[in-house]
Amino acid sequence: MFFRVGDARSACLTFVLVVFSVGTLEASLDGSRQVITSPLVARPTNPYSHAICVGNTMYLSGQLGSHPQTGRIVPGGIVAETRQALTNLANILDAGQMTLRDVVKVNVYIADMQDYEAMNRIYAEFFTEKYPARVTIRAAEIPGRGRIEIDAIAVDTSKTTGPRPF
Repeated sequence: MFFRVGDARSACLTFVLVVFSVGTLEASLDGSRQVITSPLVARPTNPYSHAICVGNTMYLSGQLGSHPQTGRIVPGGIVAETRQALTNLANILDAGQMTLRDVVKVNVYIADMQDYEAMNRIYAEFFTEKYPARVTIRAAEIPGRGRIEIDAIAVDTSKTTGPRPF
């Protein structure tokens, strides 16, 4: 990892890569992958978990606007589906002793960008301050003929996994 003196972009990239590599190594060596499952969310029908915790970080699988008991997409369009998908995420977080306030990154997959504003109105009911980073992507097809799928990453800052690099 050599770079010219004064090449700030290379220095920052090198620093980020080193920090990321150390963090990944700590999580791998720790070996504490905990499966999180919520009884308040439809059971996965494919080979994935509701969420996985490694250290103080929870990685939540994409949630549809699916009914907890039937697993079917709730009726009512994008508003009802968004509300249910976010409720599902909140229930999974709760099962892992976290809340929506711990969410740092959200990926939203939406079937029709015409639904973007309606989705945002419901999203703002769930995330009210210190909004997580987010990307919204138009998806060609969402399972179950759904209109939305949302996944997230949450970090419990009350727990630490080791010394911080800075």
